[in-house]
Amino acid sequence: GFAYSLILERIILPEYFGVFAFGTGIAQLASILTRWEVGNLVRSDVYYQEEGFDSVWTLTKILLLAEILVIIVVASACAFFGMQQGVWITILVSGFANAIDKLPVLLRSDLEGRSIFKHNLTVKVLLPPCAALITIPMALMGFGLWALLASAWIGVAINWFVFRRANRRVLSKGKFTFTLLQKVIKPSFWQWVNYITYIVITRADKVTVGAVQSANDIAYYNRSFNYAPLSFIGLGAIAGVPAIVAFRDLKDPRE
Repeated sequence: GFAYSLILERIILPEYFGVFAFGTGIAQLASILTRWEVGNLVRSDVYYQEEGFDSVWTLTKILLLAEILVIIVVASACAFFGMQQGVWITILVSGFANAIDKLPVLLRSDLEGRSIFKHNLTVKVLLPPCAALITIPMALMGFGLWALLASAWIGVAINWFVFRRANRRVLSKGKFTFTLLQKVIKPSFWQWVNYITYIVITRADKVTVGAVQSANDIAYYNRSFNYAPLSFIGLGAIAGVPAIVAFRDLKDPRE
């Protein structure tokens, strides 16, 4: 993936990376209220993995639709106020991809809750070459921004293909009730706070730079920001989700 990103940076103009970083930053900040990541509930609580899963699946679809609505409103407002076309297009395309990705992410969480992690590696192995086969030719033909946007949708497609094939669960239509919403909000509140803190730290600065500097400036800033924590990301992947599942399996949390 690192090698693939270096290739793209050699053939796509920095200004496209800047527009992409600016637009995706706005899209993620806009979707904060709909990012009640219930996947961790499925990982950490047996109830939500068994009899409560249908309700969580239904709630995820409602959050998906709400997020799409928010993205449409924000992108329309940016276009109305004269923001650069590439920015609001990025908000729309990347925002839709992130919203739809909620579904395969929940299927992945269900697998992880059962200590099945090998499909995560499958996704990591498939994504770079599949993305390269599509986006590098697009970039060489001059579709710089669209090549970057295509990579997001390729990721969503691979996530769905891998995790849906691995997870044979019947996805029935659960019934949504406000009681369910109240029940989910309480245990997931701090997960949500953790998420929005992460988004503010990793996206707000890019939106700020994009608002006061050129697209080239934000492109170079974004590259440095992404490359700096590479070693930490590898360690975090080992200590993150598996730890949540391990804690759930302990009979006594104090262990």
